[in-house]
Amino acid sequence: MSNLFNLYEGLAAIVAISSGDSPGNDGDSMTVLQFPANRRMGDVKRCAEALQRLHGEQANRFWRSEMTDFAAALRRSGIVEEEISRQAGLFMHAVQMELQVAFAIEENNASA
Repeated sequence: MSNLFNLYEGLAAIVAISSGDSPGNDGDSMTVLQFPANRRMGDVKRCAEALQRLHGEQANRFWRSEMTDFAAALRRSGIVEEEISRQAGLFMHAVQMELQVAFAIEENNASA
């Protein structure tokens, strides 16, 4: 699970590096997402399951690729960078929670 915490450090860099020509936020509008990142449970579970199997650099590459694709998809939808960063953080937190639940279940099963 420590791999995921290390991956968080690269999250801001990925969002900044892959920024495109998305519209700026003038403060007069609000972004509404139909499917907030942390509620996309299929994607959350898929990423958590992959990160349970992968280790080291493979896990890092997987997560960087997921987050790059995630940011690019939101940018194509016209989402501003600040909201992309916020959604990425929510998604990462949801994946961490899923990993913690999986770890707790494994621990419980091992002690039974």
